[in-house]
Amino acid sequence: MIRAIVWKEFREQGLIGLTLLVLGSGIQIAAAMLADPPTPGVGFSDIIRFLGAGLMATLLLAVTAGTVCGGAVFAAEREAGTIGFLESLPMSRWELWRAKFAAGFLLVVLEVGIVLSLAGALNILPSPRWALTIAVYSLLAFVWGLYGSTVARTTLGSVGVALPSAAVAFVVFYVPIALFFYNPRTNLLDSRGGLMLLALMFLAPIAGSAWRFTREDRERTASDPSFAKDPAVDTPMARLLTTRTSPVWRLGFKALLWLTLKQLFLPGFIISGFALLFGLCLMAPTIQPILVWPSLGLCAGVLAGVTTFFDEQSLGCARFWGERRLPIGRLWCVKVAVHAAFAFFLACLLLLPSTIRVVAFNAQGGTFLSSVFRTMLFDGSQLGSKGWSFAALPLVYGFVSGCACSLLFRKAVVAAGVAGLVGAMVGALWLPSLLAGGVHHWQLWLPPALALVMAFRLTRNWAADRLTPRPLIGIVGAGIAAVLLACAAGLAYRVLEIHDDPNSEDDIQYVSGLAPLETMDAGRSFRTAAERYTRVVQDIHTTPETPGVKNGNDGLPQRFANIPYKGWQPTPKPDKELIDWMGQLYKGEGPGEDSWNVLAEKASREPLGLFEHPVRSGTKSSMTTQLNGRNMGTALIVRGLQKQWEGDPAVFPANLRVALALSRTYRLGSVVSALTFGNEIDRVAFAGTERWLQSLHGRPALLRQALAAVQEDEPTEPFDPRPHLLAERFVLREFAKAPGQWLPALITPADRDPDKATPIVDLIGTAWSVPWERERTRRLMGIGFESGNRTANRRLILGRPGYSQFSVRGQAPGEMLETDRQHRAHRRALLICLAIRLHEVERGSVPETLDALVSAGYLKEVPRDPYDDQPFRYRLSQGELLRPPLVVAPAVPMPTSARSRPPIVEVKLVPKGSPILWSIGTDRQDDGGLNTAIPIGIMSGGKDLVFLPPLLGE
Repeated sequence: MIRAIVWKEFREQGLIGLTLLVLGSGIQIAAAMLADPPTPGVGFSDIIRFLGAGLMATLLLAVTAGTVCGGAVFAAEREAGTIGFLESLPMSRWELWRAKFAAGFLLVVLEVGIVLSLAGALNILPSPRWALTIAVYSLLAFVWGLYGSTVARTTLGSVGVALPSAAVAFVVFYVPIALFFYNPRTNLLDSRGGLMLLALMFLAPIAGSAWRFTREDRERTASDPSFAKDPAVDTPMARLLTTRTSPVWRLGFKALLWLTLKQLFLPGFIISGFALLFGLCLMAPTIQPILVWPSLGLCAGVLAGVTTFFDEQSLGCARFWGERRLPIGRLWCVKVAVHAAFAFFLACLLLLPSTIRVVAFNAQGGTFLSSVFRTMLFDGSQLGSKGWSFAALPLVYGFVSGCACSLLFRKAVVAAGVAGLVGAMVGALWLPSLLAGGVHHWQLWLPPALALVMAFRLTRNWAADRLTPRPLIGIVGAGIAAVLLACAAGLAYRVLEIHDDPNSEDDIQYVSGLAPLETMDAGRSFRTAAERYTRVVQDIHTTPETPGVKNGNDGLPQRFANIPYKGWQPTPKPDKELIDWMGQLYKGEGPGEDSWNVLAEKASREPLGLFEHPVRSGTKSSMTTQLNGRNMGTALIVRGLQKQWEGDPAVFPANLRVALALSRTYRLGSVVSALTFGNEIDRVAFAGTERWLQSLHGRPALLRQALAAVQEDEPTEPFDPRPHLLAERFVLREFAKAPGQWLPALITPADRDPDKATPIVDLIGTAWSVPWERERTRRLMGIGFESGNRTANRRLILGRPGYSQFSVRGQAPGEMLETDRQHRAHRRALLICLAIRLHEVERGSVPETLDALVSAGYLKEVPRDPYDDQPFRYRLSQGELLRPPLVVAPAVPMPTSARSRPPIVEVKLVPKGSPILWSIGTDRQDDGGLNTAIPIGIMSGGKDLVFLPPLLGE
């Protein structure tokens, strides 16, 4: 039967298709021979020149073929009066629709295939991609023509239905997809959004056509259940489109839905108008949407909930419930579901104007909620997915309160007032938790779920007019007790979820035991020098003598940072820009002058003190000072290398001593960021010293000065990461107390003033100060956020504004110990290199063993390998090759200053008699020091750490 219908379709539409192909072929041939080809560089607005007449004709012919084939499937049968014959056939309308769809689809594929083949033969198609695009457009025209054919009575009318229907569907589908899959860089949907839109544009007309054409079978099935047993309609898809729908509607849901919507229409229309008006008000630039949203969302929920039983209370319709003329349970479910959807609709209306602004003006930044509410608080690094919970909380609590109060109070005004108060009070319990992160869904949604259960339990007594004091007190009292108990349990879990470590406040004791700020002379003086260094650099960046720096050229800073690792290499010609910049940086230097380098030299001779005290750490200015202090240390090393190139190598040892003293003040029990910057200063100093040695000839006195500076930098006690972690924990604790110092910059969009975020930050600060969140924060700060605990503890702060500031600060103790071992290995290797060079200068040869350096008085003892506490390995080369290890896996992250430098992997021949130093490295296996050597100051890992001391004449 299906094959017969397919043949019938081909026979009836074949002449139309043949005519279209003949005329279309003539148009294509004429366009290919006479018309101009596409004009390169023309915008899409000039579509004729953009596509060319031939390509445009092919596109129009393919779309026309699809539209006609789809539009004639059913409309042509009605137009010819043969639809009755088809309906009388012994088959279901689903089978008939399927046969007609298959026939039309095969016909359009054949016609479009011929059109595209001819276009390809005429060289009209620029690429196969254009053929695929035209095919997709023709199939889209076919499915929408099919939908129009199902609705209209004539073929022309089907085209008239298809075009506006497709346009409306495109807008309806595009807007929500664009909210989540919009690419602002291309002003188009991304690949996922485009595929989703295309799938919906195909599926919607096909499903609509099938559903509409098989409606008569469903109606017959509903009125005559025996019809469903007819083998002609007993197919899987037919059961989906017919018999499976009848039991649902026979339960009365269709009538209940009609009644609920009719009751809601007038009040819903009025409330929706006000919602749209308030949504327009949210666009005002002086309004912070996030601050007024809880009130607006609560009002929308309350009004949607109160109107659930508005007609029953005001018009006395509840007697239909009491007399059991309507199913109480089903009606309650339908009314609550419809009004819940109405609450969601009101929320969408409130956000609709802001959403249109985001889409129309390409104002999307961050997540959808961040763009609509004009704050980065809903960004992924802040509230993240919990932003949706924040937006839904007032709506849900207001709706549930409104549903319950609409049963208890006959006057809507009273019910709305009480519901607003109750919803606000209960919902306000959870707003602080949402702004503090780590809240679970059951904590938020269990109380409103219990309140809904109470409302459902009230319904039967209310419908029977039996809400007397005794059952009222029992049901309402039990419901309120359950809601409050759920809230109390959730809030208690908020606190008890985090273990109360008895040592959680050790950081406070540690910081209070530190010497006062005013007694830490070296740290305070180095900090003052760093601040003056910053001012000098800022002044240089604004002078006309350095146009490259003024214009933001990053070439100069990069060359400056590379000098300690590559040496001062102005060849093939002097780097005049860098020389001038260094001259301005040291302008006015000299004995007794109050410049930054003089202050730093004085600070290096004062008693050791913290550069970054935890009490004043954590602010943006503090981090800037730390960074500039690190740059100041680099400038000291670079200046020494520059002076050596100019013929005065004596400056370097003095600057090396100052830089290493600066590093010690950074590393003296301070926060982890200061320790990291101090280690970077050390790496720069170590690398710069090796470059200085490579260009130094003789000068034993200078070698002794450098040797003494490095010996002084060696820590006398084992490294303990605990003081740094405690200092970091103290800073985090202070962060949590004063979010106003750091949070505005994180939640303010790039084009807005951070000061305008002050009310939002005040709200967050108030939320964190409520008793249960204050106790949770205290426990949270006590567990620490070292890397070793991040996996287990990250979920506890996920959704807390600025949680990235907590989760990424600090390091795991193991990582810190490993970094210190590497630094000790490089420092001791540098110490040995200096001693070997001094031995070579004064005694004319390199030592046979490291014990000779001790005997000569250059070293107090042979430095130990920090990985096994054995003497550092040393041998003289036999003229062998050093090859890269098979596996080199850094055990610690590469330092920032070395990440951009490619690893050294070349094979190197070490001359016979040259000294080779090595540490067994992170794998703690002695491989004989046969790996490729690494420069001092470049962190590595895995196999042996091999160093080649620079010798005279190299």
